[in-house]
Amino acid sequence: MREGTGISVGVAAAITTFFTFLATLLVGTTYLFVCVYAIVKLIGDSDGHPDPATLIVGFVAIPTVLVTGLLVGIRFIGKSLNSRKRPEEDPTWNA
Repeated sequence: MREGTGISVGVAAAITTFFTFLATLLVGTTYLFVCVYAIVKLIGDSDGHPDPATLIVGFVAIPTVLVTGLLVGIRFIGKSLNSRKRPEEDPTWNA
């Protein structure tokens, strides 16, 4: 097995798992966002109409946060699977 293959398999597994559950995550978080927004709107200002800017920002922020979480997760998976190389010029280096 070539060096670095394990890291690429781990990252590919994380991406595949994420995209498998992405539709469920989007539907669930969007539903939760709209429900919380409706409750807050009901308590605060029941006469006014829903603010479209707030809904659009929420709909844009949900996928942005999910994809950013994926990238952070990939970074940590890749970093934890990548072993540190010992420098040849420093014999006192401890990993």
